[in-house]
Amino acid sequence: MNQTTKWILVVGALGLTALGLLALIMVILVVGPVQPFGPTDTPTPAGTRTISGMVRDAVTLQAIPQAQVQTGSTSVSSDESGTFAIPLPPGAALHVSATGYEGQDVQPTAETVLIELVRTPQGTYELVHAYQIAGDYGRQYDLLHPDVQALFSRDDYVRYMEQTVDYVIVARSYGDTTILPSWAFMDRTYTDVAQVPFTLTIERGGAQQAQSDVGHLARANGMWRWFRGPIGQPTVTPAVWPTITPALPTAGPAPFPVGSWVEVNVANLNLRAGPGTGYAVVTTVSYGTRLQVAAGPTVVGADRWYQVTDGGAANGWCNGRYLAASTPVTPTPTTGPVFPVGSWVMVSSPDGRLNIRQGPGLGYAVVAVLNNGTRLRILGGPVPADSASWYEVTDEAGKVRGWCEGRYLVSTTPPATITPTIGPVFPVGSWVQVSSPSGRLNIRQGPGTNYAVIAVANNGTRLRIVGGPTVVGGVPWYEVVNDPQTYQGWCSGQYLTPVGPPPPTITPTSQPDFPPGTWVLVSSPDGQLNIRSGPGSQYSILRSVPNGTRLRVVQGPTWVEGAPWYLVTDEGQTFTGWCNGRYLVLAPVTPTSTVEPTFPVGTWVQVASPDGQLNIRSGPGPSYPVLYTAHNGDLLVIAGGPQWVSGDPWYNVSGPPGSTPGWCNGRYLVLAAPTPVPTQGPGAGQFTELQFCVIPPGGGEADCSGNFASPVYEVRIVWDYVNMQSGMTVRREWYFNGQHLNTVDEPWDYARYGAQGTVWDVRMWDNQGLDPGDYRLILYLNNVKQQERGFTIARR
Repeated sequence: MNQTTKWILVVGALGLTALGLLALIMVILVVGPVQPFGPTDTPTPAGTRTISGMVRDAVTLQAIPQAQVQTGSTSVSSDESGTFAIPLPPGAALHVSATGYEGQDVQPTAETVLIELVRTPQGTYELVHAYQIAGDYGRQYDLLHPDVQALFSRDDYVRYMEQTVDYVIVARSYGDTTILPSWAFMDRTYTDVAQVPFTLTIERGGAQQAQSDVGHLARANGMWRWFRGPIGQPTVTPAVWPTITPALPTAGPAPFPVGSWVEVNVANLNLRAGPGTGYAVVTTVSYGTRLQVAAGPTVVGADRWYQVTDGGAANGWCNGRYLAASTPVTPTPTTGPVFPVGSWVMVSSPDGRLNIRQGPGLGYAVVAVLNNGTRLRILGGPVPADSASWYEVTDEAGKVRGWCEGRYLVSTTPPATITPTIGPVFPVGSWVQVSSPSGRLNIRQGPGTNYAVIAVANNGTRLRIVGGPTVVGGVPWYEVVNDPQTYQGWCSGQYLTPVGPPPPTITPTSQPDFPPGTWVLVSSPDGQLNIRSGPGSQYSILRSVPNGTRLRVVQGPTWVEGAPWYLVTDEGQTFTGWCNGRYLVLAPVTPTSTVEPTFPVGTWVQVASPDGQLNIRSGPGPSYPVLYTAHNGDLLVIAGGPQWVSGDPWYNVSGPPGSTPGWCNGRYLVLAAPTPVPTQGPGAGQFTELQFCVIPPGGGEADCSGNFASPVYEVRIVWDYVNMQSGMTVRREWYFNGQHLNTVDEPWDYARYGAQGTVWDVRMWDNQGLDPGDYRLILYLNNVKQQERGFTIARR
């Protein structure tokens, strides 16, 4: 190898070495430093903690899956239950976000954390419409801005929506949210307001249509809350002319028997501690909840109230108009055998005794403790509760009654005999009459003195046995119904004696026709005749009059179920009502009394003339020209008089609106009869949920507690109404500290208020302040009492 070749090799080796070093430098610069041999994990910074938690919706409290939880370069997603775990370096914070929600930064102070995300304005409006689609108007109300909630109560809003929403949302879309610097609503200006355009596709009457609108929301109580205008709030205003309207049946479904199953048919239904709106609300159940009737009905005003239970915590009284019949619930016991109602069982518990409770479940109070071997009879059940089957039972003596777990019962043979210690035995279908030392007998909701009294029957009252006997405390109790079938309940058999069936209805072969103005006498097989509020036996009894009572026919006949009914009044015109014409006979002579009834100015009267019509003249007496002719039954108001002409009292009267005032002979007038309204039956106008509310000065949430601290300048009277018709008459009677204050009569303005809704702005007020004390209001509709409730203003 010569010298030249050697140098070439040396230079080449040096070049390769240089290229290798250059490549190594490039690798270090591009890839990073070469890791040493051994472990390759990056050391965890000192003080790092693992944070676990849950992400949920701040409104619905439902878990939010796939929420992003991030700290520094680490990010995790919540699982289906909304939970997550993530390492958190010292001093770092969690950033949590989810689609449709506002992001939130959280600095955990503990190892576990609950994160509630607030929906964006668009997300909030989506929830508003979701609740409407589900018919959950109560939760929709909860998303309203507090200033809007102050305009009407939650119950008023729910009722209004249920009554007015006649469409279904089938599709919806939302536009981009715009934040406004300010926005005005109901004379108030709001800042930080979100504007959300949306389009709803609705279906009404089988046809679909699109509706576009712009919604507004503002922050309140830590989240976005939406706005809507006030709900309709009708006002009752005075008018001039009362009208006699046709008979109307009362509202509500047919009675539900004890033990039957019903279903809630409103979005939210209050269960109360007793029958009526005056009792406290114990719980609220939602639409579709199935309940079992435990007691009732108890009639309050014009409503039937029932005690209902779901077999658990829901146990209370509710208005039957918000219930519908449902198929029976067949419980599936988790443990223990099934015992038929009426069978006999024996206590068999591992610890030797068994608790008897007020209701089916461990949450009910213990009413008795029975030892093993105690014989019981099954009265009801099974009802599933607390992973067990519960039965209603009573002991042999009837002294203990309540609910117990079926797993601690075993079948046994019935007692040899059950012999009542007091009273005879009456078969079902037989007739009895009340015979009590006190002269009257309580009719109760169930067999035993622990049940509420629903009616009181006097001695001699005829009753028919429809159930029993049920022995309670050695005494036989019977389910009975009275002869007119106006009530049905239970009573003690020791105060009953057998009696024959009621006499058959006497149907004359020919029925005389009594024209208005005719005098008749009462002639009834049982010695007296019921005067009722309307033409038919379904109307309430105003009074009973004995045979021989002289009556004057005012109107009729109206034929009901094959019988002629007449509107009549007595000689002194102290009452007016309807009776069955089959028990009337023509009076032998016209009354000779020279004393004619007088009608004060302002009294409403009706025409009742023997020839069916009455001349209205330009002056008091038959010599004056006839202005027009009124007919029997026409309504007139006394404007002046009487002036006596030839022994007859003449009155100045006003007729229907538009007619000319004039004079007529008072001998052919009778007091105007109250509008006949039956006490039971579907479809009648009714007032419900009467309450009194005070709105704080400057606005805010109304106080409807009924107990107000002086000074109070205005109290609003709030009640619901249903099935109203044009011409109905409303009367409000006010009492203060037990003394009558005033009475206001006015016709219902149907054209303005419609058939159903909520009265809100009728009020009692005084700009000097209402006097402290107890106020009470009685509401009447067509002379039939509807509601009675009061409020108190106390001195500070």
